[in-house]
Amino acid sequence: MTQPQEKVVGEDIYIVMIVTMIVWGGIFFYLMYLDRKVKNLEKRIEMDEETV
Repeated sequence: MTQPQEKVVGEDIYIVMIVTMIVWGGIFFYLMYLDRKVKNLEKRIEMDEETV
């Protein structure tokens, strides 16, 4: 007969931590991307206002 394997609770916490860090990293880099796009748009608006 095969005996049921006991799952160590500590192993799952590392998977949760890794997934959480990946999600937060993705959010961080997406916000940095948006910030750059907003800065570029602000510069374009300033340049357009100067020419008018």
